[in-house]
Parts: sequence; structure tokens; C-alpha cells
Amino acid sequence: PYVTIMPTWSSQQLWRTKGKSWNWPMMSQGMGLAMLDGRVSFDIYPSTEMTEEWLKSQKVIALCGASGITKSEAEMLTRWVENGGGLFATYDTGLYNERGEMWEDGGPLRNLLGVALKGEPLRSEPESFYRIRESHPALGSYGPGSIVEGDTRVLPIEVLKGARVLAEAWNLGTKEVRGPAIVANNRGKGRTIFVNGSLE
Repeated sequence: PYVTIMPTWSSQQLWRTKGKSWNWPMMSQGMGLAMLDGRVSFDIYPSTEMTEEWLKSQKVIALCGASGITKSEAEMLTRWVENGGGLFATYDTGLYNERGEMWEDGGPLRNLLGVALKGEPLRSEPESFYRIRESHPALGSYGPGSIVEGDTRVLPIEVLKGARVLAEAWNLGTKEVRGPAIVANNRGKGRTIFVNGSLE
């Protein structure tokens, strides 16, 4: 497979805290459908089976709203990206720990993604789009000024030094910029893309 979608066990357990993970029904399935439409081969591999050896054979890993991430998983993924892997993450990936508690330091993936997560999603707003600020291979033919439909809810985030904001979350009706929407970051030999929203 070219892309491996990896739902995390911690995300699936959020119901125990009376929280809810949209990882599988809303995001991982959406990513799978996008791969089918694009005729890109993919696989699904749960985080409970992730090992250093397995990671060596992967090209791109997608964490689609994988809200719960452990420190050990983050460390393993960081080493893999530094050795040339490509990581794609969306929405609240890494916002909570394995007990469903929100990380207070921006999440264990902050340095890898170049994004510190600052809290729960902002209120939902209609007419929300992503406005592209700069070209990037991950965006295909979309260039500066392009407008694409985006999630109506985004997270409050802080973009860390060295990461690039490729697109901003923008309300077409109010003309308000709600924050960064797509962030690219390089780490060692690899790179990451973070989308501040879900894929459904």
C-alpha cells in the first residue's frame, strides 16, 4: 500500500470518558473513500500493532482524527518521519492521551507536526472554506488564492517555528480568518502535513 490509515486504540476508547471519537466513522472511512476515488492503494493498520520494524516498510501514514495518542506512539512516529516517512494528520490527532485527558503542552506530536493543539474545537460556522496561501506538492493543482470547501469546525492551534501555513480557515460570509487550516513541516528526511479539520 502507498498509504496506511492508522486508527489509534486510544481514540476508540474515548467513550469511556464520555467523550466521542469520530476517528473511524467520520474520518478514517472518509480517507479510505478518498484513496479509492484517487485509485491510490491503501491499507488499515491499528496502532496496537505498530512496531519499529513495521514502520520501516511504510511510505505514508494517515492519522485521521486519531485524537488519542500515547507518548511512545508519538516517539516512534517521530523517529520514522526523521528517517524519511511521510505523515498525514487531521483535526484533533494527538489532542488527548490514552486516558482521554487533554494534553496541556500542545500534544506529543507538536514538534513533529509543527503545530501545538490549544484546546477543544471552536464553534461550528457555516460557509467555512480553506483559502490556499502558497503552493505545495501536497495540494496538487491548488495554488495561492484557491478556495476549497473546509470543515465548519477547526481547532485553536499555534504554528511552531519552521512549519509553513499552506492554507487558512476562512469564513466566506463574515470574511473572518479563523486560523491556520493546512500546515506543512519537515523533520529530518521526512515531512508532515496537518489539516485542521475532518475529512467527512
